[in-house]
Amino acid sequence: MAVCHCDQCRRQSGALAMGVFDVGAVTVADPEGLLRWYRASAAAERGFCGRCGGHLLWRLRETGETSVTAGTLDDARGLEIGAHIHVERQPGFYAFADAAPRLTGAQAAAWFASGAAQSTAGGDR
Repeated sequence: MAVCHCDQCRRQSGALAMGVFDVGAVTVADPEGLLRWYRASAAAERGFCGRCGGHLLWRLRETGETSVTAGTLDDARGLEIGAHIHVERQPGFYAFADAAPRLTGAQAAAWFASGAAQSTAGGDR
């Protein structure tokens, strides 16, 4: 799982975002057609619930690599923080004591491009 401290994630969630990568093909049970997508940047889009506005997914537009918001999983036991990304944007009002790597936005972009983000799932999902 990656912890993102970028401005967009902080504004959307109110603090930070925790996402699980390496989820493979994502299938969302959406019988009412409530999943909505918006283009958050030139590189990514975000999926959210059209009823309550809860943020659910983040997806790279070019590759389709998808992250599932950790707090939306029915069973998140076993998840571990694999990396912190966009750490140069992290505000001073929170801190983590884990030893996971801290990556700047530029380093995170290279990390995603290399496929290394896929190793942060922290267990079977």
